[in-house]
Amino acid sequence: MRDISVLPPTLTGPSPLRVLHITNMYPSAERPNWGVFIRSQVESLATCGIASEVIEIEGWRSRLDYARALLALPGRVERAKVDLVHVHYGLSAIAARRIADLPMVVSFCGNDLLGEPDAAGRISFGSRMMVHWGRYAARRAQVIIVKSDEMGRCLGPEFTDVEVIANGVDLDFFAPMPRAEARARLGWPDDAEILLFPANPREPRKNFPLAEEVARRLAAAGRHVRLEWVYGRPQRDVLLAMNAADVMLNPSYLEGSPNAVKEAMAVNLPIVSAEVGDCRERLAGCTPGAVVARDADAFTAATTAVLDGGARRSNGRERVAPLGIAAVAARVAGIYRRAIVKHRGVMAAA
Repeated sequence: MRDISVLPPTLTGPSPLRVLHITNMYPSAERPNWGVFIRSQVESLATCGIASEVIEIEGWRSRLDYARALLALPGRVERAKVDLVHVHYGLSAIAARRIADLPMVVSFCGNDLLGEPDAAGRISFGSRMMVHWGRYAARRAQVIIVKSDEMGRCLGPEFTDVEVIANGVDLDFFAPMPRAEARARLGWPDDAEILLFPANPREPRKNFPLAEEVARRLAAAGRHVRLEWVYGRPQRDVLLAMNAADVMLNPSYLEGSPNAVKEAMAVNLPIVSAEVGDCRERLAGCTPGAVVARDADAFTAATTAVLDGGARRSNGRERVAPLGIAAVAARVAGIYRRAIVKHRGVMAAA
């Protein structure tokens, strides 16, 4: 496990609410984008009078770290003297299930409720078991946070206090800039039509082969296209890529509320997406761009329509404005207070 120092906020008024975040993903020098959306939420909560500490279960190094966390977390939490525990991701909830006598909020992130599909879109047995045990461990929580309505439906009727809150986007960081400037800084050519794939091409659920097929078809039709992807690079490079591209392709098999879609909207990059996660809702009224069937014909046609508009940008920034990180932080802070009240009621009745 890794203890992460979050600089204590300068707060006025009553004593701050103290929250311990337990997560299996958080940015580091080795993985600068690993769980960056969790770091963004943790840091934004300071504006709501919340002081945070973070423990990362480094399951990406070894699955044994979940077992170590299962044994170590109760004592670590007791020493922290916090008011509430916020657990991020289903596997983290399994590791945190022995924590007692504190209110708990569990956030599911996507494939921890929906499963992990293979290259053909089928959910593996191991992934189904991960979902099962994550749901079981989350029964300990007073409130559950999910990223989309689809995820909420996956929980089942026994979970009665569920909030749908998509991850916020840092609108100060993800801001539009001139396309020519972004391309120059990345070394990308000015004369190409650039398709952006915002994920790891080797991750089956992201469906990179469909993006490749779209690029192949556009090139065969005589267009000067170039398919680029950004993965495992600093956020500054992601920002530049989104400002430099002409259209982003999101053909994923499975998502909760994809952060890349909201970030692309924030810089007004047109998006062609499969109907996955909350993309239909997020991209409603966002033009140019489209939510289409997950096949090469539909994606190619929609991408062609965007490119035929020249260098036109979308109206995504105004559509995603309600998901600015400050607004999302305020909603999460309200959930913390509700969880504390519910926990006190249970303890008083015991």
